[in-house]
Amino acid sequence: MNCSACGKFMAAVEGVTCPKCDRKSHRACVKVPEGVQVQPTWLCPDCKIRTPRKSDQNTPVRGLNSENIIKQGEEKPQSPVAQGFKESELALELRKFREELRETREFCPRYIRKQIHPS
Repeated sequence: MNCSACGKFMAAVEGVTCPKCDRKSHRACVKVPEGVQVQPTWLCPDCKIRTPRKSDQNTPVRGLNSENIIKQGEEKPQSPVAQGFKESELALELRKFREELRETREFCPRYIRKQIHPS
């Protein structure tokens, strides 16, 4: 038989079976440690996702205000890029980001070596 999570072959004794859908999975694939007895209420990740949650009446709901409502016939506000953010400014920001990333990649190995082998 195949594991329902990863699709690889598995022996029946090495996996767990979901009581709801009866599909079998490797313990590692569904994060059930070896030697742990699975409770009858346990569900595989697919069944758990499909199970409706209980309603919590105490959860606040964000109200509607004029800032987050688009009326019929109105256009959505444009993004900063569409509002005239110049490509050259974007290219400059991207260059700065790449430089910062390069510096970080160079710094990390030196820092780790310094921590492991202090002078």
